[in-house]
Amino acid sequence: MYKQDLDKYLQTKIPKAIFLYGESEFYLSYYAELIASKIGGEVNRIYFEDKDNDALGLLSSASLFGGKNIVLIKTYNTLSDKVLKPALSSMDENSFLIVEFYKNPSISPTEYSKRCKSMANSFKLHPNCLEVRFFTPTFNEGLYLLKERAKKLGLEVHPNALEFLLEVQNSDVGIALNELEKFTVYKKISKELVEKLSYGIASLNIDALIDALFDGENIALILEKLEEEGVEEMDLLREVQRHFYILFKLYAYSKSFGRLEYKEALGYTPPPKIAESLSRRALKLKDVQYVNILDTLNLWRINAMKGIANSKLINLSNIKFCIDRM
Repeated sequence: MYKQDLDKYLQTKIPKAIFLYGESEFYLSYYAELIASKIGGEVNRIYFEDKDNDALGLLSSASLFGGKNIVLIKTYNTLSDKVLKPALSSMDENSFLIVEFYKNPSISPTEYSKRCKSMANSFKLHPNCLEVRFFTPTFNEGLYLLKERAKKLGLEVHPNALEFLLEVQNSDVGIALNELEKFTVYKKISKELVEKLSYGIASLNIDALIDALFDGENIALILEKLEEEGVEEMDLLREVQRHFYILFKLYAYSKSFGRLEYKEALGYTPPPKIAESLSRRALKLKDVQYVNILDTLNLWRINAMKGIANSKLINLSNIKFCIDRM
């Protein structure tokens, strides 16, 4: 099933269990919360635990408060088929399951696809149990969500203001939706106000922070400036992660073909100055450093999703240590 099918389904029904997966982390979280709100009731949230399978045991019993019992799992782990199938078969009549299955940065897209298919098949075997694959939101899909949120917030929107907001945020729907909260004080959104109050993640001091990781500057001071500017941890993590994935793509391409072709490796050609910086950094790091850095970014994401405080500086320091070892 795809997003458009799920939208039609939710107009008249609520799934007993649903497996959400695919390219868009935003959609996974968005639809999980939407479905939980439609069900209503007590939500047992299990975020990136090592024992996700244990949470399935909660489905066989009713809510302690006598209402609906929702188990919502965000995970990188494949749920064991031996546990998943019996859990879906023996669910209490007032129990519901929502699974958000994210791609672990340490595995390949092919491996993620294989794991998705395995779990999706388990959900297909049971009535009122759905599996839904999501793709990255198109610009128009993002714009629709912004318009709906603006309407709920009671905001008056001037022509093209929301389009501009989405462009400023590099089409990141999650960030753009969060940005809308800034405008509730003004009640009206104009392009000029967006330009004044909002800003793209690329325009922040994140570039300076990444430079500091490689050039030995004080990352704590730059991180403090970013916090003062109101940069959310997940937004910061996303940009740092994106940068190192670009470097790894260039490194892997160079190692495979013995040359560096930006168009082939990245799908586009960066400006000369940026290209020179990327290639220098990409080839500076070795296999073991990439493994350690990507593992650190993975751990940082898990801690951030769990709400563990003060993990930014620790993880950035660990990344800097990995870089400085060579």
